[in-house]
Amino acid sequence: MTRRNSSVSASSSMPNSMSSPARRWKAISINDTVNYGIAFTVIEQIVTGKRRYLIESLALDIAKGLCETFPQIRRAKITVRKPNAPVPGVLDFVQVSVEHFA
Repeated sequence: MTRRNSSVSASSSMPNSMSSPARRWKAISINDTVNYGIAFTVIEQIVTGKRRYLIESLALDIAKGLCETFPQIRRAKITVRKPNAPVPGVLDFVQVSVEHFA
């Protein structure tokens, strides 16, 4: 069984009317944030779902899945790292990052 490690980074846009960083953070409600428990479940379902032969495909599917699940995510940058990749040479892992704009 191939073990996949992934790290997820996502950002959402805030309205321009909130000029200072302090105002932006005070204006954010819990309903505007990403529920990381749900995000984990989405990622887990994608990783354990259909088989993919490219880690690029996996990363893109994760990015799209998160953007579809959370409309507040307008851009998702996903990095997938595969340890012990079947490539010649001495490598600890191979890694790919993709960026998806919703």
